[in-house]
Amino acid sequence: MLSIKENDLDPGDSFYVINDDDYEDSYVVVDGNRRLAALKVLNNPVLLDGTKLGEGVKKRLREAAGAFIPIQPISCVVFETREDANDWIERRHGKGLEGEGRISWGTLESDRFQKDRTVLDVISFVERNSTFDDTNWQRIKRSVEKSSTTLRRFLSSKAGKLALGFVEKDDQGGPVFKRDPAFTIKVMSQIFSDIDAGEITSRTYNKASEIAEYFDNLRPALDVTKQQETSPYPFASTDVKDGSERPRQAAKPLTATPAKTKKVTPLRLTLAPGKHAFAEPAEEKGKQLLREASRLRLKDVPLGCAFLFRAMLEFATDTEM
Repeated sequence: MLSIKENDLDPGDSFYVINDDDYEDSYVVVDGNRRLAALKVLNNPVLLDGTKLGEGVKKRLREAAGAFIPIQPISCVVFETREDANDWIERRHGKGLEGEGRISWGTLESDRFQKDRTVLDVISFVERNSTFDDTNWQRIKRSVEKSSTTLRRFLSSKAGKLALGFVEKDDQGGPVFKRDPAFTIKVMSQIFSDIDAGEITSRTYNKASEIAEYFDNLRPALDVTKQQETSPYPFASTDVKDGSERPRQAAKPLTATPAKTKKVTPLRLTLAPGKHAFAEPAEEKGKQLLREASRLRLKDVPLGCAFLFRAMLEFATDTEM
């Protein structure tokens, strides 16, 4: 976010967008959402209110947004359909494409694109329900995100499934656990802490037997063998309610009046708008000129647009003056 504020957006890296079916002259960003989120906060920090971010994080983001000068225009590439955009998103971020991919995604970015919520929902569960303070949580979260494949290996192992009743996908497509939520968050918090401390790595716990030994060593404080199976709890939506203070579990209500934002009208592509508020000319020639101006694209035929604009001025002068 600070990089955008200090250096502007990368001029060689456009947003990928598609038309919004619900709102006319609006678009949906399908690639570049982290940059979009940063721009939204820089333009309107009040959006942070009501989110589940810690107060310390919100404070730093608000300070970063101070004295920000809005960026306009913003370069975008408009695709006809999401499928068309996805082809180029894979070319932009994919690996093993003989050098075609320019900005390689990490594991979690690929998971998001492929709608694989296995690890993402688990991280979200720990973020909401852990008792780590905000500063420690941000550090732990970064460590876990860098080691997401190790976390997945732990959860998907025989020992992990036995300890947590872990199921990668339920009927809704997301991961669930079948143990008491208060117990589960304690186990997951311990795993996250050990990943952050460097005790759990792909080298230290690479075999199934090593992972099983890890869960055995959690006893007696966290004895997984004494836990009974419960009905499934989705990681995505389960909140632990046991009286403990969990800093990120509930978002605080809005405390500030949202700033008024002005919708930015996209740049017109044609010489004249397709829809306009002014009255059409009464003469047929004027109507024809206006129709042609609403179809002629400035970028494609700039000279043609110039001649047509001149013809419209001459027509207006002859008929109205």
